[in-house]
Amino acid sequence: MNENFILAIDTSASPSSVALLKNEQLLSELVIIEQGKTSSYISKKIVDLLQSNNIKPDELQAIAVGIGPGSFTGLRVGMATAKGLAFSLDLPVAPVDSLQALALQFEIDQSKTNKPIIPLIDARKGKVFAGIYQNGEILRKPKRYFLQELTQEFSEEVIYVSPNAEELKPYLASKLVSIISVKNSAYFVGLQAVKTKNKVRLKDLAYLEPNYLINNYI
Repeated sequence: MNENFILAIDTSASPSSVALLKNEQLLSELVIIEQGKTSSYISKKIVDLLQSNNIKPDELQAIAVGIGPGSFTGLRVGMATAKGLAFSLDLPVAPVDSLQALALQFEIDQSKTNKPIIPLIDARKGKVFAGIYQNGEILRKPKRYFLQELTQEFSEEVIYVSPNAEELKPYLASKLVSIISVKNSAYFVGLQAVKTKNKVRLKDLAYLEPNYLINNYI
């Protein structure tokens, strides 16, 4: 198998992270622990990541980036960083559904499940960004929901996962509904990019925007 190095960026929710993959293998991942300072630290983290793995920027084949839904500011920073690198290095960008990357993480960590997975990202005041995924397929595209209404509609027949599990518990429709904690991870953004093989070339990069879902409700 040819060496295929991918730089992955995930700034959809805290903490942000960057990862380096060779094909589907994780070489290294760095987390930006300075909350609210992603824009100030992300470039340095990328440099550190490449240098620690002895990879030159011109050895990269693509930039994978989580396009949301998620933090408005975070997504802007991630997209701007990915586009800047893509233009300077003449590389394609692989846009990844941030929720699908969370679903992939659960499927790999917990082994395959036959139940649909609903990843949740906190959208404040009892609202969440959510989609429905199963075995790598998108059953329902991401939207913004009131969590109480969502968990009334889907209960035992699905699996809820979230990096914000503790914060979201008070908004569940029932104490019988549980949320499994997962972490934001640029590695799974990169891995999802490898699996979907969806890349945006430079000529179309200006049209690529994050999936903010600002005015999107159930």
